[in-house]
Amino acid sequence: MSVEVVQKVAAVTIIAGGIGGGYFALTGGSSGTLSGMSLASGRDLIKDWDTIESNYKNEKNTNLIEGIPKEASKLQDKIKKWCETKGNTYYLGPTDKTYRSYMLWCLKEIDLDTALIRQGLEWKDEGWDKKFEKNKTALQTLLNKGTNPKQEPADANKLRSWCEENKKGRYKYLGDDAEHKVRSYCYWSKEEWELANKPQQETPPSDSAIEPSALSSDSASR
Repeated sequence: MSVEVVQKVAAVTIIAGGIGGGYFALTGGSSGTLSGMSLASGRDLIKDWDTIESNYKNEKNTNLIEGIPKEASKLQDKIKKWCETKGNTYYLGPTDKTYRSYMLWCLKEIDLDTALIRQGLEWKDEGWDKKFEKNKTALQTLLNKGTNPKQEPADANKLRSWCEENKKGRYKYLGDDAEHKVRSYCYWSKEEWELANKPQQETPPSDSAIEPSALSSDSASR
């Protein structure tokens, strides 16, 4: 089996069963390439290569394209050629370095809110108390980071304010720390929303909950 076939099988498996399921359904599973994935999600290829070159030179080394250092000659041409070549690479998952570099350096920027809405998630004006309670331990640390220890503890209102500010940040790729936090703490999937608002069924009292005196008086009345 060729490397390309192995890549394609892996890509289809990951997309169909993982985070990219919406993309797989949208394309009918006909393609698992990075360019196909970006087009299906409404992402356009970058055209302003001057800006990309400038941003690339100021980026952290950990986010650079493998094999293309900041100091490379004809940097803009090399990034452009890399993007044109890697568009036909198959998506192998959110931790794949080629996927991350392609999302960062080959596509026009969009904010987190736009990207998550396109992926089928929803921003709700209500339900913040439920989001906060579900993630309370992590949010106490996140929302109180750098604040006065004597300040009032974090709550649903603080969470909403944090989300309204951070959803405007840049969407980089699936699994990015900012993307993960905003996705988890600020947005709802349809299934998650339905589960959070599912009516609680009343549990009938068990026999052990009945007072012994009540049982005695009932037997005596017979």
